[in-house]
Amino acid sequence: RSQAKAQSRVPRPHGYQERPQGPLSSSRAWAPASVRLSTSHNLSLWAMPTFPHTAKLSQPDHYRRVFDSPKYKVSSGAFLLLATPGATQSSRLGVVVAKKNIRRAVRRNRIKRLVREQFRHHPFEAAMDLVVLARSGADQMDNPSVWQELERLWRTLEQKVNS
Repeated sequence: RSQAKAQSRVPRPHGYQERPQGPLSSSRAWAPASVRLSTSHNLSLWAMPTFPHTAKLSQPDHYRRVFDSPKYKVSSGAFLLLATPGATQSSRLGVVVAKKNIRRAVRRNRIKRLVREQFRHHPFEAAMDLVVLARSGADQMDNPSVWQELERLWRTLEQKVNS
C-alpha cells in the first residue's frame, strides 16, 4: 500500500530533486524558503490595500445627513451619487446596493468593491461625505464599464464642487 502512495505522483522524466522521496517525507520539508511565510518574512509585499475606517460613513446619522440634504447630485442609469460637504477633515464614502435592485450577494459585493476602489484611487480635494446608490443597471455592466461610469460620475461631481 505504501508503494501505491509513493507512485501516485505523476513521474517526470528529469525527476523532482527538491522533494524528498518516500512515503514518510513531510510536505513542509520540501517547500522552498521563498514560499514559506514566517514572522520574519516581510508581509508588506503581500498586503492588500485597505479601505480605512475613517473613510467610511459608518453610522446611520452619517447617511441620514447626506440623504436629508444633499448639496450635490450626479446620476446615470446605473448609479446615483449624493454628496454634501464633509463633517470631518477627509472625504468619506457610503455605498448602498439594495437587494431589490441587485439580487445576488456576489454581484452586490462586486459593485461595492469597485466603488470603494474608485473612491480610493480618486480622492476628492475638498472634504465630502458621499453616498453612492447602485441601481439595477449596475448589475448588467462588466467591471471596466462600471469603472468608466464611476470615473465619469466622479469627474462630474468634482466639476460641480469646484464651480
